[in-house]
Amino acid sequence: MRGHMLPKGFSAAGIHCGIAKKKEKKDIALFYSDRPATSAGMFTANLVKAAPVLVCQKHLKLSSSNMRAVIANSG
Repeated sequence: MRGHMLPKGFSAAGIHCGIAKKKEKKDIALFYSDRPATSAGMFTANLVKAAPVLVCQKHLKLSSSNMRAVIANSG
């Protein structure tokens, strides 16, 4: 990932996967740690939550707060 500073042991990559209309825009990213890292999430306080939010909350709860990768999209 050029032009960005990442902590030691972390890497990141982004590509265009078709979410954004402009093909030159990267719309999905992968952040990777070479060892398990403490993780946390901030989610909506709304009582109505979309399925991806529920999945993320479940994965975070099951992970014991240690993850090695996160995928984020622009959607």
